[in-house]
Amino acid sequence: MKKFIAIVIVLFKVITGNTQATLNTDSLKRLMTVAKEDTTRIILLAKLCNELARFAPDSAIKLGQEGLKLAKQIHYLKGEVYLTRSLGVAWYSIGEYSIAIKLYLSKLKYIDTTKDMEIKRLYNAELTIAYRDQRDYTEALKYVNKNLDAVYKFLQYSPRDSCTFCTGCFLLMASIYLEMHQTDSAQKYVYEAFSYPMTNMKGIEANLYAVAGRLYTELKNYDTALQLHRQSVQRFLQLKYPYRALAEAYNNMAVVFDALDLRDSAFFYLYKSLAVSKPKNFVKQLLETYLILSKMHESYNNDSALYYHKQAMLAKDFLFNQKAQRLIASYKFDLEFQEQEVENAEAQLRSKIKIYALLGAALFFFTIGLILLRNNDRRKKALALLKKQKSETDRQKSKAEQAFEELKSAQAQLIEAEKEKMRAYHYKELLGLEAQALRAQMNPHFIYNCMNSIKALIQSDDKLRSIEYLTTFSKLIRTLFQNSDKRQISLYDEIETCRLYTHLESMRLDGRLKYSFYIDPNLDLKSIMVPALIVQPFIENAIWHGIVPKDGGQINISVKRQEEVIICEVDDDGIGREMSKRNKPVTPIIHESKGVHLSQQRLHLEKMLNDTNASIETIDKVYNNVAAGTKVVLTFDLQ
Repeated sequence: MKKFIAIVIVLFKVITGNTQATLNTDSLKRLMTVAKEDTTRIILLAKLCNELARFAPDSAIKLGQEGLKLAKQIHYLKGEVYLTRSLGVAWYSIGEYSIAIKLYLSKLKYIDTTKDMEIKRLYNAELTIAYRDQRDYTEALKYVNKNLDAVYKFLQYSPRDSCTFCTGCFLLMASIYLEMHQTDSAQKYVYEAFSYPMTNMKGIEANLYAVAGRLYTELKNYDTALQLHRQSVQRFLQLKYPYRALAEAYNNMAVVFDALDLRDSAFFYLYKSLAVSKPKNFVKQLLETYLILSKMHESYNNDSALYYHKQAMLAKDFLFNQKAQRLIASYKFDLEFQEQEVENAEAQLRSKIKIYALLGAALFFFTIGLILLRNNDRRKKALALLKKQKSETDRQKSKAEQAFEELKSAQAQLIEAEKEKMRAYHYKELLGLEAQALRAQMNPHFIYNCMNSIKALIQSDDKLRSIEYLTTFSKLIRTLFQNSDKRQISLYDEIETCRLYTHLESMRLDGRLKYSFYIDPNLDLKSIMVPALIVQPFIENAIWHGIVPKDGGQINISVKRQEEVIICEVDDDGIGREMSKRNKPVTPIIHESKGVHLSQQRLHLEKMLNDTNASIETIDKVYNNVAAGTKVVLTFDLQ
């Protein structure tokens, strides 16, 4: 336990050294160190974890997981419930709604039976928020109504307008209906929430003004929306840790000013939002702000729009990588936790076996002693009987020991099989994360190549073609952005992306690149799913390493069906792979084709994860002993 307290104190120092939080750390450390009972320390730790969840969620998760281990070890169920709730808040605050919901539901049986109204109300409210932000509105409404009914029953109030706790419930209902774009219902519950007193409820009041502002923005009543958002900002500034909510409130005001065509004011509040989010590294809020700035600059300043769009893409990539790291850490913790539970179960079993053996031995010797005392007058007969009993006991003991060894062996095999099953499950999860990470690497690589092409056109002062190129490029970027979070897309979308890219490169090479697309008319491309951005790297490779060194050429892309597979061919008449390898050290084109390597890795992972038969074959074309280009054949299962 001393080691655990030391870990907590070190985390305190890290947190207070890296944030502007006003936690009374000296008081918390003193309480943790002087507390005599483990249960008291666990409750204090749960409160600290809940406090950190909103501004230092990673630290809150580490503390909460350590506390949960301790609570499990001492079988303190109430501590488990409080720590699980605080961990759920921390995971929710970083956007991991499914993990938060899983944690909440693991203690739902206790919550439904407990008489602790406060923890029951908090669990139902957190479940409502998590389901709402996961867009499962049916479940969200289920738990907010469940919470409202529980509050009425506990307080024994009728009619409903006597309950001040209802304000929070009506606020949640309004936000759910607003997300569902049911403005009439949202407006009804906003009015209901405002009808109750909100003394000492600054957080609920600030959020209520924010929801009301978003509602009137949806209704296009921008003047009223602006007044409500101003009230929201004023109240958020009065809270202890308003940072994330304050950044979102500034973004809401910027949206209203943009709708009123007051761009200077909109930019002012967007920059204020950045000033709040950047020091705290609130990536989700930064992403939202950069997207709004990019959209506002689109109509009159393409350079600024591209800059903010690039910042948004960087924020999104960082958010994805951060999410992957957190998920991997969570899976590792779950695996370690389960292994610890198995070890604890084994230790308990060994302890029980020892107790049963001691009881059996004690009973045995007591029986023998009793027989000797009662049959002292018939000593000879008793001795004969004792020998017989001893022989029988030895035989039974031998059988018992043999049965025990068989039981122990079977149990060890069962435990090992369960461990292997869990390892296989988590290994597959890690493979899935690796596949997602590989897809995430392709977007920055592809954008970098396109930006070089745009730069070349602008430097050549070809304004009309630059505009056409930028228009086509924006369509391509929009397509990539829509498909960025998808593991698979339709073959139709993939071919359309390739058409846009090939057209861009043809413009870039001043017509020296000729190309054609042939699609089997009997194929429904929209019903065939392939890994996102899987064909484009091979077209890019053919252009840069086959056509460009030749100073012109033809590339043909075809898609056709052969029995139960789809065959996609990328055929060029370039200089061939062998010549391309020899030219690389002296070529003036500074370019490294990472896309082909990434595509091969992704198809390999697809085989492992989904048991598919996807393959890549590269054919060197030769005519009269001279390289005549390269053909790449990609084969996919017909899904």
